[in-house]
Amino acid sequence: LWSSIAELAQRRLHEFSAHDLATLVQLFAKAEQNAPELFAAVAQVLNGRLDELDLKLLVQTVLSFAKFDQKAPELFAAVALVSENRLHEFEPHMLITTVRAFARIEQKAPTLFAGVAQASERRLHTFKPREIAELVRAFARAEHKPSELFAAVARISEKNVDKFKPQDVSQLVWAFATAEQQAPELFAAVARSSEKRVRLFNPQEISDTVWAFAAAKQKAPVIFEAVAREFHCCLFRFKPENLAKTMWAFAEAEQKAPMLYEAAARTSETELRTAFRPQELANTVWAFAKAKQEAHALFAAVAKASRAKLHEFESQDLTRLVWAFAVAEHDEPVLFALVERISVGRLHEFNPQEILHLVWAFAKAEQKVPLLYAAAAQAVNGRLQEFNTA
Repeated sequence: LWSSIAELAQRRLHEFSAHDLATLVQLFAKAEQNAPELFAAVAQVLNGRLDELDLKLLVQTVLSFAKFDQKAPELFAAVALVSENRLHEFEPHMLITTVRAFARIEQKAPTLFAGVAQASERRLHTFKPREIAELVRAFARAEHKPSELFAAVARISEKNVDKFKPQDVSQLVWAFATAEQQAPELFAAVARSSEKRVRLFNPQEISDTVWAFAAAKQKAPVIFEAVAREFHCCLFRFKPENLAKTMWAFAEAEQKAPMLYEAAARTSETELRTAFRPQELANTVWAFAKAKQEAHALFAAVAKASRAKLHEFESQDLTRLVWAFAVAEHDEPVLFALVERISVGRLHEFNPQEILHLVWAFAKAEQKVPLLYAAAAQAVNGRLQEFNTA
């Protein structure tokens, strides 16, 4: 039915008003019906008629395109121009949705983003806690870092952190960590507030929160201790992504939690082969190795699961994987041989630090890999300007 509607509508788009065109893509988005050819045609027709749309429909239009990752650079650029001069008319949720949509399809719009940041900062006192968290999260995803807005958010949030629900708290600190915005007072306030109600957080909120504290290098033993205490008995509720991220955070923050690690090892072993993605496999053993937690059965299971999907590993994942096995002194010659074979042909994908860590791991594990060493030497020689020699 929906494909027939899309085909029919595409042939008669010239008969649609701008309002009808926008409503059409919004209906497809709400119905979870992706129609790339229709969206592309609508973008082309609608591009010169945006002034006919009211602001709410304008924002909903870009959100509909973004929902299906439908890139329409000319349409989005036109939307940015139309919006920039009318941001004072946008309600908070419209400002957030606009940034989120542009971020979703990776469309750069620095002038629009700067305008949204300024408009939001002026009216930040009218934003609800959920909107404040979603605002900075949208900017973090867009890789746009308006420091004055983040500073204003930090000031207003640290005073009202108890009004933020767990989801809002996790989004808030995740955004600050991702955008690399320093806010020690905010993190301290979040730690105090969250420690008292950590059991209300779901696994996603837990993993995002502890990840943010670790990534931002904000010391908060109370929240890590509370997480370990409340969740070591129910890690089976965690998805692999949440579990790997949580353990990475504990290791990065150098937080001791033996019971949590033991529970994580047991939980992971049962799901490694099918449920864990390459990044999660690598991060899990990296966390155990960095924390110096013995888990022989876990490492053996990770090695077996990884061997079947090494071609899916990114360069960072390959490096972390062999680094973890080398540091943990877990002997897996077959795994190392496979990683060597893959890495030799892909060293151009590795950044300088990854190359150094990869070679170090093989040397630490006493693996004889002349082909890898030769390829690494050649890669380093050709990219010396990328290496920090200070």
